[in-house]
Amino acid sequence: MAVMNTNNISPAEAARRLHELEPLSDDMLLFARTLRRTMLPGGDFESDTDHTVHLMVMAIAYALKYRPELDLSKLAVYGLVHDMVEIYAGDTPTYHSTDQSLREKYQRESEALAKLRQRWAAFPGLLAWVERYESLADDEAKFIKSFDKLAPGFLHVRCKGKDLRELRIMTGAEHRQAASVVDQKMFSGYGQQFPDILAMREASHDWVEGVLDDQSM
Repeated sequence: MAVMNTNNISPAEAARRLHELEPLSDDMLLFARTLRRTMLPGGDFESDTDHTVHLMVMAIAYALKYRPELDLSKLAVYGLVHDMVEIYAGDTPTYHSTDQSLREKYQRESEALAKLRQRWAAFPGLLAWVERYESLADDEAKFIKSFDKLAPGFLHVRCKGKDLRELRIMTGAEHRQAASVVDQKMFSGYGQQFPDILAMREASHDWVEGVLDDQSM
């Protein structure tokens, strides 16, 4: 008995579905042009697409080896969407953060999410994943948010701290102080259940601070 192909659609429906994707296409092009303050080894600033791929590959590889209890499909989707609000909020460096600056960051991101809800109204399933990540709805969302705090350290080291010096972070001690507010929120909040990632955050600080201190000598 032949199986009916339920994916056969008319030319008109094909055109409608194609144009339905247009806002997503436009927003992904904006995402690719959203620059962060972290710097690539050649001196260019990292884009949000650079960062997303960089984070996803490392986080998934790590989870496969050391955290097999986590749902890989959730990690992949959270990794993909974790910075989507930056399409309209922009990237906010979290060094030298204060409680006030973080509240302002969250407000900008909340407004950006509202704009995505309008632009992506045809794709509620995708929006639901963005919202679940933003609310840290489960262990996988918290893991990606925690692992996200490791990724910049690799670039700080590879560019020998040039990006940090542009933020007026010149020494290891200044780096430790500049990261302190985010560390406190990570260590006492969303990262608590991942002591391995917290230990790696400390190791990343030591690595970056060694590079900064070597450069300042």
